[in-house]
Amino acid sequence: MKTTVIFTVISFWLVSLVTAQNFRASVQTKDEKWGFIDKSGNWVVQPEYDDSWHVPIISIEIKDEDKDEGEGEEEKSKTTLGLGFSGLKKVYLPVNLSDPVRVKKDEKWGYITLSGQIVVQPTYINTEDFYDGCAKVRILDVKTEKKFFGFINTKGEYIYQPTLIDAEDFSDGVAWIRKDKTWGCINTKGEMVVEPVYEKGEKFSHGLAYAKKDKKWGIINKNGQTIVEFIFEKIEDFDNGLARAKQGGKWGFIDEKGNWVISAKYDGIKDFSEGLAQAKSGDSWGYINKQGEWLVQPQYDRAEAIKNSFGRVKKGDFWGFVNNTGSIIVQPQYQGAKNFQDGVARVKIKEKWGLIDQTGQFLLKPEYTYIMAFNDGLAHICQGSKWGYINNKGETVIPLSYDFAFKFVDGIAIVAQGKLWGIINAKGEWVMQPTFVAIEHFREGLACAKTQKLFGYIDKSGKFIIPEQFEAGNAFTSGIAQVKKNNLWGYIDKQGNWLVEPKFLKVTDFIEVKD
Repeated sequence: MKTTVIFTVISFWLVSLVTAQNFRASVQTKDEKWGFIDKSGNWVVQPEYDDSWHVPIISIEIKDEDKDEGEGEEEKSKTTLGLGFSGLKKVYLPVNLSDPVRVKKDEKWGYITLSGQIVVQPTYINTEDFYDGCAKVRILDVKTEKKFFGFINTKGEYIYQPTLIDAEDFSDGVAWIRKDKTWGCINTKGEMVVEPVYEKGEKFSHGLAYAKKDKKWGIINKNGQTIVEFIFEKIEDFDNGLARAKQGGKWGFIDEKGNWVISAKYDGIKDFSEGLAQAKSGDSWGYINKQGEWLVQPQYDRAEAIKNSFGRVKKGDFWGFVNNTGSIIVQPQYQGAKNFQDGVARVKIKEKWGLIDQTGQFLLKPEYTYIMAFNDGLAHICQGSKWGYINNKGETVIPLSYDFAFKFVDGIAIVAQGKLWGIINAKGEWVMQPTFVAIEHFREGLACAKTQKLFGYIDKSGKFIIPEQFEAGNAFTSGIAQVKKNNLWGYIDKQGNWLVEPKFLKVTDFIEVKD
């Protein structure tokens, strides 16, 4: 199910300003060339590159409890006014801060360090990040006009010459490579450790990997020894010591030695969640326990994973609920249904949303345009065009009097009255009156906001600590924010002082260089 609100997804660089002194940011000049600067704005890597791979990067997405996998329906979106963080959903950590980064020049890629040392001049048609100290690179053979893969180390030296038809990145100290039609594995020295006799291989983890041979799947170790025989039509990833496996057209569960824990007798299965797994017989889904016994007989067109003791089931166009003991709580009767949260679930009837308890009784009749996910004990709801807040008893604790509202984060929520935004507390009292044309969520005690045409930064009393003077601004990260002035980007501190004057087309946050 897609979220009902469009949030901004922001990527930013890892910073630690407490102990570190060496920092770099990737910036683009007016002539669209990339280089790296330090916190004083001095060039560490001259701007001579057409592109630079901005790694390491942390990608932060908005936490979205309203996104339920497999919901299969889409609510209408309402665009927000440039609002930012409301919580973390997932974080992608950098591979290694000390590794060289990729740069592009004249349509070719190479590597440099963030201290400005050239590791490899841009000579490759493609490059990848370093994993286990090795990076995959690709060249064009001018004689044959064919493209080949190879691997280099962090010094730019070949550990494996670019002669490979295909290759995967290193994982767990080994990488799958293909020279002809079959796959094998090399170690970080470029030595063949698994002979190329496999039709396909998955990445190694904890010393083991799935591999395919003679059209069957098994499991091998990093020496190429067979741990689980090649007898399966498919093996999925292990989860808590069990993996879904297919044999004879049927699915079951095996342990890490390849023994059947639950025999292959199902037409489809999912991983266990809270003691139950969805299983399929014919065209219908139900739930089994870890002994392979049916706790909910196969009778549904869809069955979702058990979460917070309940699972959503669908028959025809309607959703219902079962619990983790196998009891049917509510027969399918809702147009839409969300997972239980804080002991309640949001359900949809005749295009309106309501709230039920764990017995299926309505706490809130289905008469609302939207009921959003609970956060900080409250959920924001909409009826018609007005928004307010309820608790998990279905009680309206803040009246529906706003033209738009966001969920509570750290005891406050951003709301709109007319075209202006303000902030309220959990009692519905104004923390900041609706006087802002736009306002971001607070980070490090400040929020980017504007009352007229330009942005500044306010504290939690609504006072502008940094006056409105910027065309755009990002949230502070460890005391530094990127801001735009006169159509160019620079950096300021939390007092509004320029650390780097605005002179760049694009900028990234600073990262600490690990020498």
